[in-house]
Amino acid sequence: MNKDFYNYHAWMKKVFPFRLDEREYDLFSCYFENNYLKHMPAHKESKILEIACGMGQFLFFLKKNGYNNVDAIDLDQSNVDQCKSLGFDRVIEADMYNYVIGLDDSAYDMIVMNDLIEHIPREDIVSFLCEIRKKLKDSGIVMVKTINCNNIYGISGFFADFTHVVGYTPERIKHVSMLSSFSHCKVFNLFISPNVRCLYFLVKFFWWPIYKWKQFLFFLNAKKTDSVFSKNLLAVLYK
Repeated sequence: MNKDFYNYHAWMKKVFPFRLDEREYDLFSCYFENNYLKHMPAHKESKILEIACGMGQFLFFLKKNGYNNVDAIDLDQSNVDQCKSLGFDRVIEADMYNYVIGLDDSAYDMIVMNDLIEHIPREDIVSFLCEIRKKLKDSGIVMVKTINCNNIYGISGFFADFTHVVGYTPERIKHVSMLSSFSHCKVFNLFISPNVRCLYFLVKFFWWPIYKWKQFLFFLNAKKTDSVFSKNLLAVLYK
């Protein structure tokens, strides 16, 4: 992936400005805790790699929850510098293809890709995931967050970014997982997470009838029903 492709990172930071303060990172951490933590490795010393770590929001969540054996890469040196300013020393600027190919096999317990897979060309994604699978330990997992094209706002988000090249639904991400020789794949809703935990459960409560209505609409249109309708989805791929 060309690091200078249409000045992507500069554009993202202009359109979606981040405050880069403690409250901002706490909000992201709350989101990850509510949606990711139950899928995380049980052992805190598990070795984790994040590909395209951005400004370190997921790294902040990992550190806050006791996961410190973490490596990360990003194409943008300014993102790397931001992560290092937060104390994440094992972050480097690197091209993901070359970096992953150069890793030892069975090196990681978990590899994370947030908001990345939709940028990878169709002809590259299966071979790249096959390579990632080699770098996992036998019980390893890959976490993939991407836009959910089952959701109308997800479709809008997909087309809002010119560098998005492949859109995913739960069915498609499962198909790609199968083609990449993962044993199985589970797909989950990603719920917006207010900074107050009780409000998170209220969000889930009020979304439930909406999801059921969407399932009914899918049924009326002769489409297999699915329970994942959030704007973004989380796929967990098991080696």
